[in-house]
Amino acid sequence: MPPKTQKPKVDYGPIQMRNHLGISEWQFNALVRHGHLAPSSTGRWLAAVVDELQARLPEALEAIGTQGPMGTTRCAQVAAELLDLDVEGPDIDELVERGLLSPAVDYLGKTIYFKDWALYDVLHVRELVLRERALVEDLVAERKTWMESSRSWHDVRNELGWSYEEMRRVTQERGITSGRFGRLADADTQALLGDEELDEEVRGARLVTGDEAARHAELRPIEFRYCRAAGWIAPVSWTQAKVARGKWVDVPLYRIADVEALVVTLAEIPGVNLEQLRGLEKGEPSPLRELVALPTSRGVFVRGFAADLGAKHGIEVEAVYSDRLDRWTLSWTPDNTGAPAEDAVRKAIVDDKDLRPHSRQIELKIVTENDEPARH
Repeated sequence: MPPKTQKPKVDYGPIQMRNHLGISEWQFNALVRHGHLAPSSTGRWLAAVVDELQARLPEALEAIGTQGPMGTTRCAQVAAELLDLDVEGPDIDELVERGLLSPAVDYLGKTIYFKDWALYDVLHVRELVLRERALVEDLVAERKTWMESSRSWHDVRNELGWSYEEMRRVTQERGITSGRFGRLADADTQALLGDEELDEEVRGARLVTGDEAARHAELRPIEFRYCRAAGWIAPVSWTQAKVARGKWVDVPLYRIADVEALVVTLAEIPGVNLEQLRGLEKGEPSPLRELVALPTSRGVFVRGFAADLGAKHGIEVEAVYSDRLDRWTLSWTPDNTGAPAEDAVRKAIVDDKDLRPHSRQIELKIVTENDEPARH
């Protein structure tokens, strides 16, 4: 049987052509991009076209050079060597923004990327910077001048000791905007760094929890509780904190400026020795108890209500607190008349001025003879 003969190719796809010519993908795209190979609307090239290119391939490869598409930083290095100028990536970025330089494209006309960065044809970069040398020199000078007359937004924030949100709020309120590279002009920087009143205002507006406020005032938490009970300081807002799985509690927040004003208030109250307050050890009674009465806790109200309810009906009412749920449960077995009924107890809780604010945190449970009171 005679051997099979391979039919000559009629046309080539891009991968077949690259393999046939022994060239890389970037070289293939560059040949199309620079007119050494006509683009094809079908994505295939006739064998005659490929043979013609192969005949002049050495000259075509020499024309496109030895460097594939690059990012702006490496393009800047090429421009710097070509012009003997301190060109950097942002200068090439500026040429792109001005529409003078476009990203490199493949044989289908699609932009070529490395990760998320567009790449640029080195030959196009060389041609552009040589043609626009004066413009490139101006861009380099402008960049250097700006870098010398500005500071990083983040560096200024760090020197001020402000949070990101504080810095953002102040710059927005004052109409201060960042220039190139996220930098602030020296005049704006000095206006921020030299304004002591502004710095005091920013720091004073910070919000802290009660424990943080007590530490800032150099007081124990118990003294801070007395101060709040006396109305010498009040929270300006609230937040929620998770204290256990599925359990969140409301946490009051205080302004630092109000905490510092509280210290001044304490120092001016007759009979209060601020230094003595600050020197108290754990467990020592607070001198403020002689001036201020702490509000009665919710637990005292609940237990008192349970005791009164039991005495009224001659039954035992058990009050159990669940720390996990932050909830009280009142349990009882009704007397032989069925009293007290659950709806009557709920109404009594709502009618009680001390318990009404806590009614949502109180559950009711009637216990039958076969039940045990709920315990948490």
